[in-house]
Amino acid sequence: MEHLIEPLTALKNAEKILETNGKILILVPNYNSKARKILGASTPTLNPREHLHFFSQKSMEIQANKSNLKIFKFSQELPIIDLMYPYIKYSKKLLADIMKKKECYYHIYILIKKIKNK
Repeated sequence: MEHLIEPLTALKNAEKILETNGKILILVPNYNSKARKILGASTPTLNPREHLHFFSQKSMEIQANKSNLKIFKFSQELPIIDLMYPYIKYSKKLLADIMKKKECYYHIYILIKKIKNK
C-alpha cells in the first residue's frame, strides 16, 4: 500500500473481487516505529522514492471504510531491526514496551468485507 500512487483505488478494486469470507492481508511500515524514532532519517522506512504513503491505525480504518471493508484484525511484526542494536539495550522489557506502544517496525492489518444490512 505504501508503494501505490492511489492506495484507496487499489483497496476498492480488491473489495470488488474479494469473496464473501475472503480476507486481505496488508503489511505496512509503521512511521511511528521505535526504529524510526531512534534512527530518524536513516531508517529504511523513510524512502521517498519507494514509500509514497504512511498509514496509522486510524488512516487505515478510514481507507478500509471508504472501500466497504473493515479491519478484522490488527497485529505487529519486527519490534527490533538490526540497525537499532548499536543504540539500544536489548531486553524482554524493551520488546514488551515496543509492542505495548505499537512501535513495531511493521503493522499488519487483515481486512474483510463489511456485512451489508438486509
